[in-house]
Amino acid sequence: MTLLVSGWWMVGAGAPRIYAIVNLAAVVAGVPLALAIARVPANAALIAPAVLGALALMFGPSSEGVHRWVALGGLSIHATMLAGPCFAVAFQRIGGWPASIAAVAFAAVTAFQPDFGMALALTCSVAATLVVRRDLPTLAAFACAALATVWTAWRGDPLSAVPFVEGVVQRMASEHSAAALISLALLALATAAPTLSREGRYAGGLAFAGYSAGLVGASLIGPFPAPLVGYGAAPVLGYCLALGLLFRPLSATDR
Repeated sequence: MTLLVSGWWMVGAGAPRIYAIVNLAAVVAGVPLALAIARVPANAALIAPAVLGALALMFGPSSEGVHRWVALGGLSIHATMLAGPCFAVAFQRIGGWPASIAAVAFAAVTAFQPDFGMALALTCSVAATLVVRRDLPTLAAFACAALATVWTAWRGDPLSAVPFVEGVVQRMASEHSAAALISLALLALATAAPTLSREGRYAGGLAFAGYSAGLVGASLIGPFPAPLVGYGAAPVLGYCLALGLLFRPLSATDR
């Protein structure tokens, strides 16, 4: 529903129709990917943001000297935004020093890019994990993520805001307040929905929700991509993949 409302608004506001089509296509592609991720070891989700982020830094397309994307089928996909939601779930599920080291690598990538939005999402996700797992590795991961957030905030973001990607809710509110209210309500529901998980999945859902809340918060306070309500396949695919990881059998995830 969030994508339908935002897509309707984007087309009406003059965005290229391909924007809405790409977002909806990401949902269609995301469903089988969510089912397929059950066959992938959860440890892969821990290293994916750092690996994809490093590939983006070294080989990805550049925009104003910033490298945050990997080329995929003619599209430029935001690397860490694609892999970040799954990381949040896997970090909580696996825990310990291996997960903490992976979080430090993730934080380092956000600092080098620099990407305040992703650093804040990581920090919020680890903070949510601290609610249910108060141990030294998680605390160390939180400290490093928070440091990356402060660093990227201090450096500032060199990119100019892209219409229909950043500042979406703010523009929607100024042009169509009803659409903005509906989108915000649906976005809040999509963010909180993983916390409704039961059967041992609540903690992973909380970490996922913390990550999403960080992304939404960054998009409201600065020129950062608005997940689900703005144009971009990576947030949609990342959300679907994380749901697949969250709801697959726990025995398959904890390995």
